[in-house]
Amino acid sequence: MTYPYRLAARSRESCVETVGRVLNGDIKILPTTGESKQWYHPTFWFYLWTGMIKGVW
Repeated sequence: MTYPYRLAARSRESCVETVGRVLNGDIKILPTTGESKQWYHPTFWFYLWTGMIKGVW
């Protein structure tokens, strides 16, 4: 649980700077193309479900 919070804390300064540059028009935003490759951490319920289905517990 600590890892995502550490990443968020470490990236805060960079994120604030980037948002400021976008709002000032300093960065050109490109349209997305293709399939999304964004992934999220599994939820507690997913871990529980997978553990039960796969016979881990």
